[in-house]
Amino acid sequence: GVATAVAGVAATGVDIVKMGIGAGGDPRTCIAAAANSRGAAALVGVILADLTDPSPELVCAMADAGFIGVMLDTGLKDGRTLRDHVPDDALADFIGRARDAGLWAGLAGSLRLADIAPLAMLGPSILGCRGALCRGGARGDGSDAGRVAEVVRSVTVSGRVPADTAM
Repeated sequence: GVATAVAGVAATGVDIVKMGIGAGGDPRTCIAAAANSRGAAALVGVILADLTDPSPELVCAMADAGFIGVMLDTGLKDGRTLRDHVPDDALADFIGRARDAGLWAGLAGSLRLADIAPLAMLGPSILGCRGALCRGGARGDGSDAGRVAEVVRSVTVSGRVPADTAM
């Protein structure tokens, strides 16, 4: 189960193990199992917003279990973005709850170039944007230097990072 998977990944020597929370099961039990089997690795919880409710209780449970961060992502990869599932004001609330709990907050989920600046304005710790960095916006394609530059520009113009910050 979760404990075996987390322990196996942690045993490779990685610094951080990311663990998804989707539909079904008991998320609090999974969070506790991950915390008890992480070894020296830090934990980041990933709540799949299209498959489960990103409740404040999950964020608090992760903080209580010693996680360092929490992300909202999508699991289905069906062409809809995180913003199609969760409105920006709810994303801002999520970021605030994570910070209040002492966690960094990440947002991901089939993000497009047009999503980057508005989401950066919300002040997440991390934006996960694999598809937005790829030729044609398809996550399976290779990265494109022009699209990478556009993502950096979008974050920079949001005012959330100084223009000289390395990304």
